[in-house]
Amino acid sequence: ILDFIPYDSDRKRTTALIIFTIALILINVVTMGLIFFDIKLIQAPEISIEIDVLEINSDEAIIDTRILIENHNPFDLIVKDLKIITVTSEEEEITNLEMSGGDIKANQNRSFSTIGKISFDRLKPEILISKLMGDIGIQMFGVIRKTIPIEINVITSLEEILNNIAAPIITINNEFGEISQEGVDFDIEIFVENPNSVEMTIGNLDLRLISDLGDEVGNLKFTGQTIPAKDKIKLTGSGQLFLEIFNANSIYANISTTVGVKIAGINKTLNISTSIKSNIPDIQELLSMDTPTEAIIDADLRATLTGFVSQMSLEITNPNKIDLLAKDVTFIVMRIDDDEETVLGQTVIDEGFIGAQNSTTLYADIKLPYRKIFFSRGNGFLPDALEVIVRANITVPGIEKTVWIGVSGYQDLHIFRSG
Repeated sequence: ILDFIPYDSDRKRTTALIIFTIALILINVVTMGLIFFDIKLIQAPEISIEIDVLEINSDEAIIDTRILIENHNPFDLIVKDLKIITVTSEEEEITNLEMSGGDIKANQNRSFSTIGKISFDRLKPEILISKLMGDIGIQMFGVIRKTIPIEINVITSLEEILNNIAAPIITINNEFGEISQEGVDFDIEIFVENPNSVEMTIGNLDLRLISDLGDEVGNLKFTGQTIPAKDKIKLTGSGQLFLEIFNANSIYANISTTVGVKIAGINKTLNISTSIKSNIPDIQELLSMDTPTEAIIDADLRATLTGFVSQMSLEITNPNKIDLLAKDVTFIVMRIDDDEETVLGQTVIDEGFIGAQNSTTLYADIKLPYRKIFFSRGNGFLPDALEVIVRANITVPGIEKTVWIGVSGYQDLHIFRSG
């Protein structure tokens, strides 16, 4: 005999609820397992940060920040909420830059960039700390997203940035002027070029002129100025150099000064020292710049029992404002026959002093025996002419370098010939 049990609707609902609950538990367990499994599988991406200064001026710097993230996983990664915060070592915030995130495909890379400004606003930090913050993770089934926060610090030495400031470029033009007892006039132009994108302030500039013999021959001072960015200035000055400069071959302009720069609100001072070589002109180029030094020669013949005596004089006019000295003064008398020359006699006299803007006459006597004058060539009793030559080295007292001069005059003797 079959015993039929009536259907119980409450019991059916209870069974369905139990089954549903068990299913939810299983789904959660499986899901958590998959998430745990994926987290274990994520390889940490490689992240590199590049910070370039695009432009810098006295008040601020414009920087380009680029972040490159390489995904070595076989699945896509998600990057979001990227942010670069730059602070000092004392945690004072300099910049706060945000970047848009996005997906990074499996086994690919992607860069994120932003441009911002930095101004230190009277701060003087030694280092800057750039903090990269954001979230990176994976997406499963297009629904479940699991992210992990990232934070990377990049330390930059501010001294390295400041050391990239180029020193000014200094060039010199100089010109020697009139020479006098006090020295030689000297004009100079100093060009100072600023190659940087920030203005520079040149402090008072000292210029010492040193000869290649090691002697200081002059000095000049210049008042400091401001040089705009990518520009240059000209400093001009004049003075006198000691006469001893002409004993040397070259001089060195030793320049020392300080340069101040303001970079993105930070003041920095540089000590500048340089040496520029210049050649010293020949003293002849400075003597008689307006009126040449004149020399006039005169000669008279006086007969004696043994021959003639040539009484000669050399008058030198010095138009310069400095004393001159005639050294190695040599008087020469020569017999001229057609194109032939024969020395009849010569003598060297003591050096002669020639005062500034004055004249001096130097004298010499040369004995000319009759036999040398009348029969030295063997082909004529009298020469065609007598030539008188005076040579000397002109210098400034105390200066070793000299200027060579030569003067000559002729006395025609054809008038004594018959026919």
